[in-house]
Amino acid sequence: MIDLHAHILPGIDDGPSTLEEAVAMARLAVADGITGICCTPHTLNGQFITEADTVLNACSQLQQELTKKKIPLELYPGGEIHITDSTLESIVTGKSLTLNNTGKYVLLEPPPLELPTGLDNPIYHPEVEWITPILAHPERVATLLYSLDELYPLVEEGLICQVTALSVTGEFGPQIQQTAQTMICCGLAHIIASDTHAETGRIPRLSMAIEQAADWLGSLDAAEKLCMDNPGAVISGHPLHLHPPSRPVRPSFGKKIKHFFFA
Repeated sequence: MIDLHAHILPGIDDGPSTLEEAVAMARLAVADGITGICCTPHTLNGQFITEADTVLNACSQLQQELTKKKIPLELYPGGEIHITDSTLESIVTGKSLTLNNTGKYVLLEPPPLELPTGLDNPIYHPEVEWITPILAHPERVATLLYSLDELYPLVEEGLICQVTALSVTGEFGPQIQQTAQTMICCGLAHIIASDTHAETGRIPRLSMAIEQAADWLGSLDAAEKLCMDNPGAVISGHPLHLHPPSRPVRPSFGKKIKHFFFA
């Protein structure tokens, strides 16, 4: 399995503060069957900037430590980039990393209350060409707990969605779990990742979420694509071959709220 969203680099953001804790997280990941982790520290969220060179250096240093300790875990550089009016510039100038630095995919962190505008437009700039956005944990965005309607056209236009393992297994509450279930069963979720932050609580574990997804989908193979085939393609910079989403099984309700602006 490949964990595409993880805060494991020590002393970078609100993940582990020490190298020892980062190594302990790596051991937990390997014990769970994870073979690769994309290191995605927060950036541009008003608290952490975390420019590309910082991530690349920290990722290299942690990889050296894992190799030294014979921990069979491959690390890939990346970032969880908060959506602001400077996000595109940060990506174009190389201050913020694409996933595994391939220039093909970028992990975007949405605001907690509602989706921003602009997500229906794939990221394009002559200097970087096309970059596919991956939206981190949309099942935890407040407005999507009431309706997934606005997510459908975004996914149909090419947006990739990543749900959190703890959302799938219910640790974030029944309403978020129900939203994650609907997204997975209707083809609105394409990747399951841990969004790990520590060696306790939010740990790097995917296996339980895959078991739950397999139960919902009635297929272990279909569930494993969410943490094997799809994140593997992202890490390699290859296109994902996805089916169009189907309509949700539960009705939508609630009022739409004015969007944030994303340029």
